[in-house]
Amino acid sequence: MHIALNLKDVHWIALGYKYLALYHQAKGNLDMSKAFLDKSSELLATIGELAVKRKIHKYLYLE
Repeated sequence: MHIALNLKDVHWIALGYKYLALYHQAKGNLDMSKAFLDKSSELLATIGELAVKRKIHKYLYLE
């Protein structure tokens, strides 16, 4: 994720946040998982990747 941050590649940064959300979800830290998921979704929306955003929400969103 550090490389994506240095390159400012929003797509890969968003996917990095998605994987952090998965990690925290597996560990049972649902609040942290939701925070990373929300950040990922925000970034994906800014670059127009709404299909990816919807897929993430379908599989991960924790309410």
